[in-house]
Amino acid sequence: MAVAGVTLGPLVALSGPALARPAAVTPPTTVRTITPVTATGTLAPGYTIARHYGNANCASGSPTVGKAYQCFTPASPVGIYDACWVQANHHYVLCIEKPWQRKVTRLHVTRGYGDSSGFMTVHRPWGARLGSRIRCLVILGPVHAIHGKPRRYLCNHKIVLAGKITRRGTSWRAAEYRKIRHRGHRTTYRSLGRHPAAVVWFGKASVKD
Repeated sequence: MAVAGVTLGPLVALSGPALARPAAVTPPTTVRTITPVTATGTLAPGYTIARHYGNANCASGSPTVGKAYQCFTPASPVGIYDACWVQANHHYVLCIEKPWQRKVTRLHVTRGYGDSSGFMTVHRPWGARLGSRIRCLVILGPVHAIHGKPRRYLCNHKIVLAGKITRRGTSWRAAEYRKIRHRGHRTTYRSLGRHPAAVVWFGKASVKD
């Protein structure tokens, strides 16, 4: 039996696609490819040389950049520099420890270059920034697992990234974990979920004729 004054048409419409929520849009990740050396082998704009050391030797194949150099000098307290770029006269290289740094170390390569191992191709980002403040640097060497995923990036004394930073379209995402406590000699972590990276850094190739 019909009820006077009641229209059923709009009620049916409300149960259809009109109620569907729009899909969340992940903002694109800014990809920065950096080098402290210009195409002509001089110091790039925006960078300053903060330290100088001599008695260095370098080998092709940076573990963080791939097509750059890893250099060593006993004159520096750092010792090994994983990402270095050759300057124009080949007697000097400029090295960066973190991709977002603007202060570089200049090494005098008096003990020569070793190119036997050749350059490498590195697909993972050198570093990443989550949100506006948390910057994370790739971990080199042996790593331990967190919830079955290898710990790949160290952000600060509490936050790490585990597994690969994956790319989908223009967005890169990472699995974030927070250190919560120590159990004996074991550190435990709590998953904070996967989050988009605001910025990822790569290094440009070094040119050496």
